Amino acid sequence: MKTMNPFWKHPLLIHTLLGILCVIGMNTQAQVRVTKNTETQQLTRILFIYDASNSMWGDWQSDKKVNIAGRLLSRMIDSLAAYANTELALRVYGHQKEYRLYDCTDTKLEIPFAPNNHLKIKQKLKTIYPKGTTPIARSLEAAGNDFPDCPNCRNIIILITDGIEECDGDPCAISQELQKKGIILKPFIIGIGMNFKNAFDCVGTYIDASSEEEFGTALEVVIDQIFFSTSCQVSLLDIKELPTESNVNMTFYDSYTGKETEEYFSGAV
Repeated sequence: MKTMNPFWKHPLLIHTLLGILCVIGMNTQAQVRVTKNTETQQLTRILFIYDASNSMWGDWQSDKKVNIAGRLLSRMIDSLAAYANTELALRVYGHQKEYRLYDCTDTKLEIPFAPNNHLKIKQKLKTIYPKGTTPIARSLEAAGNDFPDCPNCRNIIILITDGIEECDGDPCAISQELQKKGIILKPFIIGIGMNFKNAFDCVGTYIDASSEEEFGTALEVVIDQIFFSTSCQVSLLDIKELPTESNVNMTFYDSYTGKETEEYFSGAV
């Protein structure tokens, strides 16, 4: 983060950064007001990467993992239909080749981004038959091409899996490269049935769903973080720690690319 010269020259002010919540990048609901791109609303694009490997047939709580995951994800998709300026897409892995074939290229964009395609995604989820292995890195790499060029979009990946990488790829390296290139924001990973935090902390924001109830809660948490969480809170205080200044120009930079993301000015505090 870099503050423009007029703020630094103010004789009474010190700057304090509080509550940096690096959840999904530059969320415009932070406690500052945007001064650029206000003429058009930002489009939020959410790509679901869905595990359909053979292990999804495993028993879990009240049903098979694939059945529970499909039902709860469908409910999440229903709820996302209420959010304006949002598009969804679905990529699936492990559903085309039998596990014995060990095909690490088994990943496919089943439903590309489009307005109002919620029903198509729900219908596709009902037809998915888990078969193969778990090529997570290959799926993340392919997902980099799933987002069409867009100058005013937030690109988000939600990976739902019941296992870790089974091929020779590196999901951490792929995720970090996509973020550095500005293709996606930090992904969300929901681990089903077991806690895979150690394997996925370097990939993105990991949320454990060791039980069926926790999986439903995890989906709600992700929605909240995408649409309601503050990514950054900036408090401008004088030497007496009082909020006496407003309308201070600030410029934010992407931590990976070093490029300017947005220019802001603080509102009244």
